[in-house]
Amino acid sequence: MTPTNGSALPPTASYLAYSRARGAMGSHPLRASEIPVEHAISLPVPTKRFAGPGYAWFAGPARRAPHQPPTLSAPDRWWVVDARRGRLAAYNLVAAVPFGEAPLTGPVSLPPAGRDVPALAADLALLDQLMDRTVERFFGNEAPDPVVAEDLRAVFAGYVSPAVLDWYSALAPDFFDWLTSAEVTR
Repeated sequence: MTPTNGSALPPTASYLAYSRARGAMGSHPLRASEIPVEHAISLPVPTKRFAGPGYAWFAGPARRAPHQPPTLSAPDRWWVVDARRGRLAAYNLVAAVPFGEAPLTGPVSLPPAGRDVPALAADLALLDQLMDRTVERFFGNEAPDPVVAEDLRAVFAGYVSPAVLDWYSALAPDFFDWLTSAEVTR
């Protein structure tokens, strides 16, 4: 996760940008060595729960069949990448170290997105922009910007299937509670 300038962080930020963290997972050594190719990988979620500021992911078995919606089993692993240096901070199997208080349920069938690939790509680009505007405040213990928080919640909920939103909330309740706190301060 090292930017092209050779440093571990973008020169204008004190934390690894969300978009950079998300993009780097595709070529991260963890992806090649520990996560089976049959697994679906979540979007990263900012959190301070595990090893200071970081980005957390989960993954679980996915079944894909032609002309049928994908089916995801409950996540069986999760990991955190340090948000300052981009290094792996934690990697765990859910059977050994669960990331939520309640057992994760699954499998779930993902409904069709109902949108074409360019529209989904535009949503993901908007999610990246909103997260990039949000993580500095979250990691810096500042209050969320109410307008950005509302937009981020809407885009995240629109991009991520409702069938798995609870998994994200279980992984990073601190982030989602913080994001929701903007409603109260508005």
